[in-house]
Amino acid sequence: MTERCATCKHWLPPTENDYGLEHRANKMGVRRCGAAPMFEDSYELVPDESEEGGVWVIPAKLQATTAFVQDGSSYQADLFTRAEHGCTMHETVSAKEE
Repeated sequence: MTERCATCKHWLPPTENDYGLEHRANKMGVRRCGAAPMFEDSYELVPDESEEGGVWVIPAKLQATTAFVQDGSSYQADLFTRAEHGCTMHETVSAKEE
């Protein structure tokens, strides 16, 4: 079963760093997903003897990650979702985190 963002610990409120969109995002009930990392930061080259010089792999710490974000500048990208969005990377917020 896919859980919804509304109960996920990775569903983060918008901040002033969110492209100046925090006011609109708050009004629309939209938040940022902290579980989806930048694609640019999500792989590493494992050297080998091939002509390519290695094999690109997803590191062990990100093996369970099923979504990534990327923008054209490789500076910052975020996945914004509404509370109803479902995700397999969901982790329920614990009482301590609320």
